[in-house]
Amino acid sequence: VVAPGRAMTTIGTSGTVFAFSEKPVLDVNKSVYTFCMPVPGAWHFMGSVNSCGASLKWWRNNFYPDDLEYEQINKDAASSAPSANRLIYLPYLNGEQSPHFNLNCRGSFVGLAAIHTKADMTRAVMEGATYALRDILTGIRNCGVRPETMRMCGGGSKSPFWRQLMADIYNMPVTLPDMNSENSAALGVAILAAVGTGEYPSVVDACDKIIKMRKEVYQPDEEMAFIYDKVYQEFDNLYPKLKENWKSILDLDFRY
Repeated sequence: VVAPGRAMTTIGTSGTVFAFSEKPVLDVNKSVYTFCMPVPGAWHFMGSVNSCGASLKWWRNNFYPDDLEYEQINKDAASSAPSANRLIYLPYLNGEQSPHFNLNCRGSFVGLAAIHTKADMTRAVMEGATYALRDILTGIRNCGVRPETMRMCGGGSKSPFWRQLMADIYNMPVTLPDMNSENSAALGVAILAAVGTGEYPSVVDACDKIIKMRKEVYQPDEEMAFIYDKVYQEFDNLYPKLKENWKSILDLDFRY
């Protein structure tokens, strides 16, 4: 991510969104970080979700213990309706970083009813993690940076379902590097080392020569983006309403 209009989401245990900027801007809402880059005169915005892939791994370990490659999880999630039949998951299993920076918030299913199935709950976990990533993208956009495309990497990028889900929830095209996308961090280190040893004159030159993108582009579906935008607004409204409840639960004193 070394040029204007570019941004990246990586989904591992946590989830992180980066976006390139030609000028430093401090987020007055304190929802995202601003960092300098190894590109002279360039900056990037960044925010992280603590339990992004970790939410899905927690769900798998407890409800799909034999699905080591997440194949059934992806099938079940795809079989559920967009919005998981009006079920929202908040992925705060380990507190949260961006944009809330709150150790006390906790994971929650909101809207759970007798009609909901395991497939609905599975989809809700993946949607909820992606809504939390959109929170970061919203913070970046509020700083005046509006990426045109989103590059996706990390273990979560192996899921075609999650790629399309991200395109629909972000309402922007999603692309992937033409390589083993879950090892992108190691490639980044190698690129910096190659520039440092003089193999390439600059990080921008090295990235342009080494990193190639796949031809396939996951375009947002207009109807899905419309649905997800409505659900995201509800997701966004839940945190302030539940914030004090989570703290009260943690403060319960059970000494008899």
